[in-house]
Amino acid sequence: SQDRPTETPLDVAEPDVVEPVAAVADVVAPTVVQLETATGVGSGVIYDPDGLVLTAAHVVEGSTQVDVRLADGSVLPGEVLGADTDSDIGVVAVDPEGRELAVAVLADEVPDVGDLAVAVGSPFALDQTVTAGIVSALDRPAPPGGPTVGTLQTDAPINPGNSGGPLANRNGEVIGIASYIQSQTGGNIGLGFAVPVDIAERVADA
Repeated sequence: SQDRPTETPLDVAEPDVVEPVAAVADVVAPTVVQLETATGVGSGVIYDPDGLVLTAAHVVEGSTQVDVRLADGSVLPGEVLGADTDSDIGVVAVDPEGRELAVAVLADEVPDVGDLAVAVGSPFALDQTVTAGIVSALDRPAPPGGPTVGTLQTDAPINPGNSGGPLANRNGEVIGIASYIQSQTGGNIGLGFAVPVDIAERVADA
């Protein structure tokens, strides 16, 4: 959509941005939603003012309708428009019902290894949870069972329920969609994988 925001949410040169993770969370969290399906809970991020939500395909796979909990706690019905299992990207549509939705800004530059990475989502159904780390590697093959595209590896804590939520840079721009973790315990051990936002956007538009 031509109406998607493009202006960087944060200016890191501003002297008042002294807590970068808090500043990122402040602008990203309002765009993050919790998705509830018949089989579980995942996350998503509003990327278009018309009510389009980016998420992970495995969150909505097998569903046609989901409940979408906005950051303010209100719940809207969502329609699953599509899901691509190879890239693990799905799209859900909600009717804004006349309200102005908070919309995330998608990054147009590839991050560097070592850049700040802030994840927002619903690990274990705890909505609006913020975690932070760095970009650990670029174009990393995900473990078996994950997306087949090259991913952003991060040590920002990601747990079940984070899937579909955004990974953001210090400018408050979305750099990836949380997809998969590698773990021997089922919980975070610092190996999370996100689909790069350029791939996610391209798949979503298709």
